[in-house]
Amino acid sequence: MSTMASTMSAASAGSAVRPIAREEVVFPPTGPRAFLSYVRSMRGLAILAVVAVHVADALNFGHSTAFSERAIYALFGNASVLFVFVSGFLFQHLSGRFRYSTYVTKRLLTIVLPYLVISLPVLLHQYWRHDDVFRGTEHLNPWLVAARALLTGSHMRIPFWYVPMIVPLYVAAPLLLKIDRRRTWYGVIVPLLVMAMLLHRSRGHRLVWQSTLYFLPAYLTGMWASAYRERILSFIGRYRWVVGGGAFTLWLYQLTTHRYGGPIFSAAPFSTEAGIVDLDLLTKLIASLLALELLRRYDMVVRQWFQRLAETSFGIFFVHGPVLAVLQGLMRRRVPGPAHYGVGLWLLGTVGVISISMGSIRLVQRLLGERSRYVIGC
Repeated sequence: MSTMASTMSAASAGSAVRPIAREEVVFPPTGPRAFLSYVRSMRGLAILAVVAVHVADALNFGHSTAFSERAIYALFGNASVLFVFVSGFLFQHLSGRFRYSTYVTKRLLTIVLPYLVISLPVLLHQYWRHDDVFRGTEHLNPWLVAARALLTGSHMRIPFWYVPMIVPLYVAAPLLLKIDRRRTWYGVIVPLLVMAMLLHRSRGHRLVWQSTLYFLPAYLTGMWASAYRERILSFIGRYRWVVGGGAFTLWLYQLTTHRYGGPIFSAAPFSTEAGIVDLDLLTKLIASLLALELLRRYDMVVRQWFQRLAETSFGIFFVHGPVLAVLQGLMRRRVPGPAHYGVGLWLLGTVGVISISMGSIRLVQRLLGERSRYVIGC
């Protein structure tokens, strides 16, 4: 994502106009696209929300009987939707000089390679202890066990499930650009969104294909928002309170009526043991559009708040999982599992994980310079 940020900083160039049929749209411009500081802020907000919900998950807020803890989990739960949304937005925005080989190479070097580098010590530790993915696998080839773990992210489900989920979208980039070039095809978002709301998220992130299909409409919605950003953001700006009220109503309905926070996690695709319609996906997509409009409206005020978070967003993504695991292990030793940890500890934990992660990133960047992106993604 740091590569994306550097590309966005280039100056805007005019795009050539050619005669087109009525049902066609203009292809993405051939020149670099303008840097959008409010989209960078959105990236920072998204990674902050991801860390916040992972801390809440570690404190078991999703199964808490305390209203405040469940409210926090419902608010930040499924924050990955924001992360995927802004990824789709940036993909479309920066697609002017798209070259598939270059695109895939950059994704391999700055996302897949850091994933492998950080996964290596995690897998070695689990193999040495015969724990987690290596538990009960004495008669299996350890290389096959490790390969399966890497293909599913099961060696550290929070947050490594994300990489196997997003890679198919990178592979499908040419197909996604075909949708963008024939923009009436963006209508496919509606049936895909309905399908995803019935499909649900995979419990324990076990099924990668289910996770990819669930987040596909979020990625496409981000692309659509980029393609029509002026029209969409102007509309949301005019009806900001209506849009915000809709998102708030959906959030409150889930919290008070369904008694669950965040998305529905199902044991199997389309199973209904945890609910039928996952309203949280729709809620978070509306919230993503609203957040984007607000960040643009107050760009001059908030851009500095999220700058460093945005610049290191993928680094925080890769580093915060191990940081949270260590802190969680220390807390379990010293605090023997109370029923409610409280909002204060959640705030402290979120700030702590973000601070330690950013400190670790700064250290690696000083040691490795620009090569740090191949180790921690930024």
